[in-house]
Amino acid sequence: MFARRAVRLRQAILGDPGPGPSNFAPQIDLPRPQLNQFKTYKAFHYDCVPHQRLQDMAGSLVELDLSFRRPPAYHNYTGAVIQFPHLRRLVIMDEQLLGCFQTPALTELCIGHFQSFNPLTSFFNRSGFNLTSFKVIRYIRSTLLQLVPFLRHFPNLCTLAVDGFGDDEAMFSMKDLIAALVASPPESDILCPLLTSLSLGDFGDLLVEVKLRSALVEMVRTRSMEGAPYVIEGRCAYLKSFSVYGNLVKLRGAAHRIRSMGIQVEALTGEAARRAVNNWRNYYNM
Repeated sequence: MFARRAVRLRQAILGDPGPGPSNFAPQIDLPRPQLNQFKTYKAFHYDCVPHQRLQDMAGSLVELDLSFRRPPAYHNYTGAVIQFPHLRRLVIMDEQLLGCFQTPALTELCIGHFQSFNPLTSFFNRSGFNLTSFKVIRYIRSTLLQLVPFLRHFPNLCTLAVDGFGDDEAMFSMKDLIAALVASPPESDILCPLLTSLSLGDFGDLLVEVKLRSALVEMVRTRSMEGAPYVIEGRCAYLKSFSVYGNLVKLRGAAHRIRSMGIQVEALTGEAARRAVNNWRNYYNM
């Protein structure tokens, strides 16, 4: 009844992304006539969000954040792709949903429970967006091996946050990512030259390895104002903030060396680290 009377309602947060059935979106009948004026829709559904609701809001939405129980009904969806012409920010807790969407204006993408790059690649090819922010929360197994080639599509990327370095296979992914982010010749091959914020979820505590921490510090140095030629010449942005979140291992002396380069550093462990990573989705910010 309240929703029906809220004639100026343009933003909605339904449900809580925390654990437990009590956190799912309540059965609220949103006012159908004004759905086509909604700007923000965030919901944690027990089952799939009604297709018609998304279709009604698609023309006006600027921000969309969806969660649901697993497995979602959308895995077998065969309907038409929903066009979101003005959507700028998308948060999806299962990449299979990307097969339902086309978002040409998208600049910020956050994905959770990441299992395969195939839906993401198809989504990008279909939409042709240019990301400035890309975040991955809790990838599954070795999908990060395809991360670096995917990032090369986005030279304007400013924010990169990756959580998923949690098993032995991930060691190679982290090494590959750190090596790929080194800003060194040739200039045309610099990955994400506008990157200013980098966050890593290292819940496998891979950075306990001294060589890996040293490689990390060297990569950051090439993106700092401390003698990095491409940064000094203005061909590569300098990194302003760097964060690492893990179970036990902090950056130790590496944090001091990075701070000495004029870069803001955050290193959290345990529950504080997991909360920080979960907050990458900015669920309660409107």
